[in-house]
Amino acid sequence: MQRVMVRIDHSMSRLVLRALSALLLVLSTPAFATNELFEIYQAPQALAMGNAWTSEAYGYAALFHNPAGLAKAESNKWVITPVAIEGTPGTNYIGAAATQKKVGLDRLLPTIQADPNNYYYFKATAIPSISRRNFALAFVANSDAAAVSDGTFCSIRYGNDFGIFAGVATNLAANMIKIGVTGKAILRNQVDGLWSHATLSSAAAIEAVKSEGIGLGADVGVMFTLPTTYLPTLGIVWKDILNTNFQRTYILNPNNIGAPAPIQQSLNAAFSFRPALAKGVRALFTAEMRHIEMLSLPFEKKLHFGFQIQAHKRLFIWAGMSQLIMPTFGLGLRVPGGDLEVGTYAQDVGQGATYVADRRILFRYTISF
Repeated sequence: MQRVMVRIDHSMSRLVLRALSALLLVLSTPAFATNELFEIYQAPQALAMGNAWTSEAYGYAALFHNPAGLAKAESNKWVITPVAIEGTPGTNYIGAAATQKKVGLDRLLPTIQADPNNYYYFKATAIPSISRRNFALAFVANSDAAAVSDGTFCSIRYGNDFGIFAGVATNLAANMIKIGVTGKAILRNQVDGLWSHATLSSAAAIEAVKSEGIGLGADVGVMFTLPTTYLPTLGIVWKDILNTNFQRTYILNPNNIGAPAPIQQSLNAAFSFRPALAKGVRALFTAEMRHIEMLSLPFEKKLHFGFQIQAHKRLFIWAGMSQLIMPTFGLGLRVPGGDLEVGTYAQDVGQGATYVADRRILFRYTISF
């Protein structure tokens, strides 16, 4: 009996030691990270409307927000957009780039190291596309950067995405139900993780710790619209069904360290309605819950609200509240031949229930016919 008790005591000791080690590991993790929920593409209109757009997405942008919106086009005419340039720099990044007269994140890392706990973000996108009712095809080229440092270590996400997105949709029940599917192929070359500044000492050093791979995935979405006043609409999208996993490749970076981490699946649901304010002036109100599947994300951080005023089919005014408390705003001018959109939004980069807002500027310029 005594030997049995000794073995039990030793087993309990090992369990306690493992539990303490796990707790110390959690507690010793730096209190900074690139915590935002990254998306390969978010339409500037959606960002300016508090990112509450799942029930209202349309055109080629529906490929990324809710493919059911591809069925909303008014005609079967092809729309070709050979030029679509977008950018969303963070204010910290703009300030550092203007002061140092440098643009690349690798060149700004010394500045980031000397400015601990401040978040730096930049994203530039080219997204040529073709679309018509019930179909869209888009090519995406992204360069994005996000980094925050404690002075010694840097949590960083930095690299490029090249993707092909194609989607189809259809109408059912006298146009009250729309269903759509997006298929995607993404080539990703990216560094994503926690590294010492000594490791990230040069552009070549950063390339040496990047991961590269090709991922195949799909999204499916639906929209339900009641044929009544204000057109109340419920939109639901399941993105990156069962995760978009990457297989290691050597196309852009022969010396990569492995395949990138999967893009985790997500579930978003939104409700919207469209009251008429005056002749030629319509409004849009939206409310959305994003990342419903993430039990660890506080409920209030899942909530998004948006508002739009459309005047004479050309001028758009957008506003919203992202993740419940962070205001967004934007303006859009859409004329035959192209669009111009500008605005601002804030992204929460805080951990847990703590809000830390990273304010950003957004712009979009397109030429289409």
